Amino acid sequence: MRGENGGELQVSNASERRTLFLKMAGRPEGVSAAEVYRRAVELGDTVTEEAYYNLARRLAHRGLLVPTQAARGTQYKLGAYADSQWLEEDQLSALIDPEYP
Repeated sequence: MRGENGGELQVSNASERRTLFLKMAGRPEGVSAAEVYRRAVELGDTVTEEAYYNLARRLAHRGLLVPTQAARGTQYKLGAYADSQWLEEDQLSALIDPEYP
């Protein structure tokens, strides 16, 4: 990760860890939690690798990441953006049962 002035950023808090994970998950092939952990260590992070696996699970639970099984293990890719989850009025009306009070 690069700072605004071009220098390397340090990864030292939860927000920076989440940002790093989401940035790396934006690659077409996705990213594993272990890959993000290795990069974070290079950037000065001191948490355990398990913390990155927990972060991946939380981000996947929130829909920000989508886990996929690959030959190399679980890869995480960016999840659907909120704009793509909107339903149109006719889609909503099709979901509602007119017989239900």
